[in-house]
Amino acid sequence: MNLRVFLSTLCGLLVVLLSAAAGGWLRPDNAPPRYSVVLEGGTVYDGTGAEPFAADVGLRGDRVAAVGDLREAEAERRIDVSGLAVAPGFIDIHSHAVGSSFEESDIVRRPLAENYLRQGVTTVIGGQDGNSPLPIGDYLRRLENTPTAINVGLFVGHGTVRGHVMGLAARPPTASELERMRALVRQAMEDGAFGLSSGLEYTPGAYADTDELVALARELVPYEGLYISHL
Repeated sequence: MNLRVFLSTLCGLLVVLLSAAAGGWLRPDNAPPRYSVVLEGGTVYDGTGAEPFAADVGLRGDRVAAVGDLREAEAERRIDVSGLAVAPGFIDIHSHAVGSSFEESDIVRRPLAENYLRQGVTTVIGGQDGNSPLPIGDYLRRLENTPTAINVGLFVGHGTVRGHVMGLAARPPTASELERMRALVRQAMEDGAFGLSSGLEYTPGAYADTDELVALARELVPYEGLYISHL
């Protein structure tokens, strides 16, 4: 058998095996699904605003795999949560666990984040009040290499951007300074920021006028970003 025929045959076998797996041929029809954990008998609040309902929740690895009657399902572990609420993790949308630098971040110094997890918080949004790391992309890449027990999202801080370009100058930006600030906001959005935050009672944010804030907020539009402010 020459190499071309061998590779063609091998590819055909792989397609058959993948098709078999997708169609369930490699698993008996009557085999129950296997879960890492089943939370039994809790009251589920699904996060949509719908009325709570009684159900089991099956977890597979780090994902919710099923919600319903899982009494007959195979599971590595079962936990009786009857009388308790089962809900998606809460989101702290105004968190200061993220500092202005990687080293200053509480979430980096305390990666287990027990103060959050014990309250059911699984996601925090940092970069509040006009203060954030910069560049955001560098921060997020370093965080991926030093993972934490919770999810982290970021806003880019107006005060941080202004300070990077203008220092503590108590005046409007020049045209070139404003363009540099806009470029930093654009880059932050490209890097994964959720939007722009400002702290207008703090320096240097207090030195900004409305036109400056509007110009920077326009950079959020292509990304459907948000503007939030501490007044």
